[in-house]
Amino acid sequence: MAERALDRFLRTFVTPLAHGGKVEVDGLLGPGALDEMISRSGLSFSHVDGKVMSDAVSAVRAQLTPLGPATDFVTLTPDAVALGVAWYNLLAMTHPEVVKSDRLRRTTRTWILGMLEWVGPPQTAAEVAMRHGLCAGLSTLGRVDTQVTFWAGSAQYIGINPPNRLVAWKSLRNVQEVRTRHDLLDLLAPLAHPLPECDLLPLAVHALALSPLTDLALCDRLDQPVPFRWTSPMISMLVDAPLRGAAVRIALGPGARGAEALAKRITRLETATVQASYHGLTLAAAEMLIAFHLELLVFEALARESVPAMPLAVDLVLRLGVPRASQMCGLSPETFTRALAIGERTQPPAPGGPASTLLAVARIAEVSS
Repeated sequence: MAERALDRFLRTFVTPLAHGGKVEVDGLLGPGALDEMISRSGLSFSHVDGKVMSDAVSAVRAQLTPLGPATDFVTLTPDAVALGVAWYNLLAMTHPEVVKSDRLRRTTRTWILGMLEWVGPPQTAAEVAMRHGLCAGLSTLGRVDTQVTFWAGSAQYIGINPPNRLVAWKSLRNVQEVRTRHDLLDLLAPLAHPLPECDLLPLAVHALALSPLTDLALCDRLDQPVPFRWTSPMISMLVDAPLRGAAVRIALGPGARGAEALAKRITRLETATVQASYHGLTLAAAEMLIAFHLELLVFEALARESVPAMPLAVDLVLRLGVPRASQMCGLSPETFTRALAIGERTQPPAPGGPASTLLAVARIAEVSS
């Protein structure tokens, strides 16, 4: 009996993506394939093997457990699977031969756009968590291409290992292998196209935004090809205290290991917040970002037992004062003061500091000097 489309997708793509293993991308999955997997009208799965689903759920849970969000679900939701299908197609289109076809770009763009519109922004904390559990592996995803040269010619293998027979007897046949790894952002760059109807890169940006914790996990990316910005789904999730805690853990997590990596990540986050404060940030959004940066400061200070280099967050503390700053991130003033090893107000903030505009947007008055 042939393996069902959903079973194969979960087994070869979703589970290894969540585990951080090797995913299989072979061809494209159109709307018909997605409809075969799930009933989008009834928000249910058409058919699924129990063990395959259980393995996928376990992999997704494993990603979420260190972060704190609820992991008591027993099945994946159709919206999360559909988002996975959209990413599958985006990755399929990064193949050097496939990405050259404008016709295929147009067709795939229509497919992916429809899928992402159906998925929509997450509406609950559970949706935010599950989508990240499924997509978290994107932050470490890459493709290894191998260029093989030998006495009779050369061959290139995209994302797969060359056959053993080709690389056998290396000395005798003068075989040389050059392996090149491309991370996710390197893979996505060729999706850009001057014609809007062929441009797939905006869809990758949109797909990232629909999993806000995953978007945040990639915050230290360079401005090109997918710049980091605070999106509405990302800011909305900060309203939920457990998700905000998960966001803090992600910001300070594996991607920020080492002083240089952490500094780069903090700079990206604080720069994005300052930029957002100048471009139509709402009062509620400003409050959520203030709470996030204060929590980030305290968590890192507790971890390193010294005040980290977070200019925006430190300026927030100086302008708010300890009592109000501690209240905004849900800590007692005593804990806050002990974590940062500061008094009620150690020094007056510099005029026009990085937090001044953000506090103005939030309509929060600074404490008097």
